[in-house]
Amino acid sequence: MSDFRIAPRPADPEAVARFIGGADKVAGEPPWAGMNDKRRFGAFSMRLTDMELAMLHHIAKTTPDSMHEFCLRAIRQALGKALKVDLS
Repeated sequence: MSDFRIAPRPADPEAVARFIGGADKVAGEPPWAGMNDKRRFGAFSMRLTDMELAMLHHIAKTTPDSMHEFCLRAIRQALGKALKVDLS
C-alpha cells in the first residue's frame, strides 16, 4: 500500500495538451544570445578513428581548407540545421 495521504488529482486534458504542444518551443532567448561569435577560445577535444583522422589529413593536404576550418564549417552547418538558425 502507498504511503501517500492525499490522492492525486486527475490531470486536466486541456492543460496536458497545452504542455505537450509547447514542449518544442523555446521560451525567451537561447542561451547563446549576445555571446561573442568572433573570438575563439577554449578547446574541445574530439576522439577520431584512424580512418577519420586520415580523411581529415587528406582534406588538409588536397584542399585549401585546414583540418580546423573543415571541422568548424561542418559543425556550424550541423548546428544551424539542428537549431534552425543561420550561422553563415
